[in-house]
Amino acid sequence: MAQEEKLGDSSVGQKLAARAESYRDSVERVLREVGEHPLYEFKRSCPLGGAEQRTELVKDIQSIATSHIETEKYLVIGADATQRRIVGVDNSGELDEAAIRQLLSKHLEPAPEVEIMHLRSAEGLQFVLVVIPRQKTRRIVARVTVENATELKPRILLRQGDIWTKSAGLVGSTAKRLATAQDLDEIHAEWIEREVETRTRLRTAHLLEGRVAEERARLLAAPGALSPIPFGGTDDDYIANIEHLLLSRDDRRLRLLLEGLRDELVESWHRIDGYRREKPELLNQPSSFIPAFLNTIKEHKENIFLPALQRLTVLGLYVVKNQGPVEWFRQVVELLKEVYGTSEDLEALKLATGVGRVERLDQHLSHTLVALEALVRVHILGSYIVRRRHWEFFRSVFSIYVPESGGNQWKDVVDVVHPMAFWPLPAGRGEPRSLAYRAGRINVCAERAGQDSATLAFFGSEQSLRDALCEWEFCLEFNSFLAVSEQDSPQTAQSVKTRCGNIDFGFWPSVVAFSYEPVGKLAREMYLEILSGKSTILGRLIFDDQTAQAFSSANPQDVFLRFLKGLSEVQAGLFLELGKFPSWWSWPEPIGSNLKVLKKRG
Repeated sequence: MAQEEKLGDSSVGQKLAARAESYRDSVERVLREVGEHPLYEFKRSCPLGGAEQRTELVKDIQSIATSHIETEKYLVIGADATQRRIVGVDNSGELDEAAIRQLLSKHLEPAPEVEIMHLRSAEGLQFVLVVIPRQKTRRIVARVTVENATELKPRILLRQGDIWTKSAGLVGSTAKRLATAQDLDEIHAEWIEREVETRTRLRTAHLLEGRVAEERARLLAAPGALSPIPFGGTDDDYIANIEHLLLSRDDRRLRLLLEGLRDELVESWHRIDGYRREKPELLNQPSSFIPAFLNTIKEHKENIFLPALQRLTVLGLYVVKNQGPVEWFRQVVELLKEVYGTSEDLEALKLATGVGRVERLDQHLSHTLVALEALVRVHILGSYIVRRRHWEFFRSVFSIYVPESGGNQWKDVVDVVHPMAFWPLPAGRGEPRSLAYRAGRINVCAERAGQDSATLAFFGSEQSLRDALCEWEFCLEFNSFLAVSEQDSPQTAQSVKTRCGNIDFGFWPSVVAFSYEPVGKLAREMYLEILSGKSTILGRLIFDDQTAQAFSSANPQDVFLRFLKGLSEVQAGLFLELGKFPSWWSWPEPIGSNLKVLKKRG
């Protein structure tokens, strides 16, 4: 065995020596016969004593790495292109691989891949060869701004966000330059094409596995036996199957479908070790392992988790649209509740991601991503219920209670739950930065729904989707008002407090950041029903029968007007804080005139 290892080591060494000799011969021949060339850049010297000299080397390597490379390109240090010969370097110690990699990592993001070779020419002069292969991405940007502070007036040597590059192909100047708009378009187009290809390959492989398994089950099944609904394939295929399921009212096939979706939404995180409480790679090799693991999380989220969640959402929307069994819709929401709860068990994701916020929804990779995405779907389903006025489904959403997600340290001490519809996800757990603002929740939900044509089709347009989200939050805030407002609705608040002591009904509505015009029609419908003494809407919109009874036995007209008055005051305060004029819109009649009477009465 020892002899075999020596032979193996010798073989590797021989290959490396032959490769180095080939590089040396190529460099000397190109230098002697061609000179400066787009594939070969020659530098006579490369001192690294000052910031300007170090930054110049960084820009040289960045410009080569971001240019169009089909094979490899080379930076030769210690060669004079004018004299066409190797002149040697006298600071090879500064140009070792570790030092150059550290320099690149400090200034560029991501650091380009390079290989450093210290070679000797045929005349025995030492030179340094920097081999720059085709990069995984050409979007290599400056991560810091560097100034020459030694001059009287500081001069910027490198600006954060800069991309230095060279002309593409083998024709044109070899000088480095700042990337133009055309260069950036080319770089991004290449990245997008590669990303689409990767995602398509992953999704296709995953869907093929599922379709093969489904076909195998169909072939082996006895005549008349159940076959599962495929949740892969096109949206049209899936929707056709959902319509057939609703027509047949087949509970068994629904369970098969929900179990298949549950595998993708809950169990599939085992495939990337998301549930592992001990993942030593995350602790022992953080610099190399964590970026790769984050990429694995992103791929799983985009190619497995989100497509399955979209299918579950479409199922719920179709049940509401066609007024299918309320129990079916309840099962959809119960699965969303289970997905939400998965967040606390994704221990590996907790180790790999920190706190704080990200800029975009697609960057959200912390363990709370499953909770946030489930909450988004609850809001989408709820907004569609309100848009279609199919109130029989409302309580199925509202009556789901969950603990706060995101690592609440007191969760084992205080047994408090929240309506899942109230978005019990604290800030600073890796969610998008926009959620820190009052309009954030509606904007995030609209963004996610707007990215899927099948979901958006239920609402008709992005504007009608936002209007429906505003109506949904109006209904949530009304229920919160009845549950906690001891001053303006004492009978309902006391009833809820007596029966639901461990449920936190506090809600931070996003709708106050938008015009109330979209909710005006619904508010008028509710108010006219109160005046008529009926309970067609409110009997199902209020979250339980006891609270609805307490509301109707009080002075419901006065309570409802006080609710609208408080909502208007909150919005006015927010707009004043933001330095904006409140909306000129006013509540429709007869609400508007009765509100004026209430305000005069005090």
